[in-house]
Order: sequence, then structure tokens, then C-alpha cells
Amino acid sequence: VVSTQSTWGLYLKSATMMDHRGVGLVGLGFLIGSFTFFTLGYFGGKNSHINELNGNESYTKDVQDAEGYDYSWAMDAVDKSKIRDYLIELSKEPHMAGLERDEYLAKWIESEWNAAGLDSVKVEGYSMLLDYPNREMPNYVTVIDKDGFVVYVSHYKEEGVDDPNFVYTFNAYSKNGNVGGLPVYVNFGTIEDFQYLKDTYGEAITKDKICLARYGAIYRGNKAENAYQFGCSGMVIFMDPSTVAREGTEEENVFPNSFWMPGTAVQRGSLSMSDGDPLTPTGPVLTMHTAWMRLTEKPIFPRYQSSQLVTQMLSRF
Repeated sequence: VVSTQSTWGLYLKSATMMDHRGVGLVGLGFLIGSFTFFTLGYFGGKNSHINELNGNESYTKDVQDAEGYDYSWAMDAVDKSKIRDYLIELSKEPHMAGLERDEYLAKWIESEWNAAGLDSVKVEGYSMLLDYPNREMPNYVTVIDKDGFVVYVSHYKEEGVDDPNFVYTFNAYSKNGNVGGLPVYVNFGTIEDFQYLKDTYGEAITKDKICLARYGAIYRGNKAENAYQFGCSGMVIFMDPSTVAREGTEEENVFPNSFWMPGTAVQRGSLSMSDGDPLTPTGPVLTMHTAWMRLTEKPIFPRYQSSQLVTQMLSRF
């Protein structure tokens, strides 16, 4: 717990942009990641006969669902090398929903599915509320000392990444704004964590504070909701090295030399408390006439997502 007598404070700046756009792909099934990879891998492998050419051994272990149906025929037909190729294409560039790269990939999958022989594939447009980081006003955390001087400013992108479509750090559906306050560590930001602080130190411990919570235990949207309910003015969510860099934070133990997260890595994600489009949580937005906003979905306060490095720097003050 950070003492309320601390001589420094946090200044949290959050800026995002809302937009209505979206592209959906309609085929013989609902487009989700696993179905996409399976379909592309299955039909790609079926048409190209790569398994036969490479002499790959068949997957002979029975795969059964709860009712005992044998799916091993499907597993045998999947070409693992095609799945690898498709994953590389889908992940080699940033592709936020509704933007150019995402639209390109939707049309690319449409082309691949048509080539695979599906009966009907088409790209449909949807009007949905999407949230994007403001590249002109990136999100960051500033540490200010007791005399009002800035002693530290966080980064808003990872080191060594220069892609023109790079996504600056942000949490979708977080409220825009600037807030300041003394910091207080709230562990995972669960109800139990906040209640412990309240019972031990009183309500003032989190009132108008910037709470620091680590990822894990509960959904990030619940962390923000809990912080709001306990009076915090803003929130910083960070990745804990104990969970994302378990072999150590030295260069040789993190990406690109390992799959563990480096110090500047930051999560991106949504804070929405409903599934799908927040304007129409009960169904798709086919026209703007069907759109409506639930009051509980309105952003409640600025929230910032932090890296290990930022949190380590904050802990020094």
C-alpha cells in the first residue's frame, strides 16, 4: 500500500476516438478464430494434398465429443502447415477492427474460402461503435513531485516497433480526460482487495486516488468498475513480471529471445461490460436505427494500461 503521505502524485491522461464502422465475413459458419483456422487448414489441405505430398502421418487418435461422436476424420484432414501460413498472414501486421488492414483480411479470407469451394461467401458491412486510440494525443502517465515538477513520463508504444499501423496503448471504451491524485496499490483490483484496504485503512485510502492494479484474477472491465465504486479518480493496470516474465526480465529471457513479455510490452483490450457492440448488446447493428446505449456501458473514468517498465519506474518514487 502506498502511503497517503506520499510527496508525489500521478497525472493520468486518456484520449480515444469513437467511430461507427465494421466489416463482417459471412460464410457457412460464424467467423471466429478457431473456425477460421480450421476451415482454412481443412479445405486448404484438402485441395492441395500437402499431407500426401509431405508424407505426414495421419492423426489416428480418436477425438470424441461429450456424446461420443468421432471427429478424428476432421483432424486427419487438417493441414497443419497451412494453418501456420494463415496465422503468419493474419498476424504479421496490426489489424484493428474496422480499419484498412482488417478489411483487407476479411476480403482475403473471403477469397480463400471461395477458392476452397464453399458454396457462398460474402463480406457484409455493419455499423458498430468502435473505439480507437488518438494518435495525436497518446495516453500516458506522468509522475509529478511535491513542487509540481515532472520527474517521469511513461511510454505509449513498445520499443523497436515502427509499423505505420502500430496501435498506441489504450483500453477501448475508457473515458477521455485528465485526472491526478496520489497512487495506491490495489493488488488485482477485486472487490476483496478494495474491501481489505477499506477495512484496514478506511474509506479515504482509495478516495480520489489513482489506483494501481495488476492484470489477472478478474476481467479488466471489472477492475475499473470496482475502482470507480470505491472512489478512485483513475486507474493504471499493469502486467506483473511474475506472470508474464517468469524466467526473469533480463534481455535474454524475454521477447524476441523468448516468448515472455519484455519490459515495455503493454496489453490492449476492451473495458466494455457487455459482449459485442455496446450500442446493441442483444444483437448485430444492421442499421443505425437499431442502435441504443445502455447506461451501464457509459465510460466511468480514465484508465491507462501500463507495462512492467512503467510500474517499476513508479515504484521508485
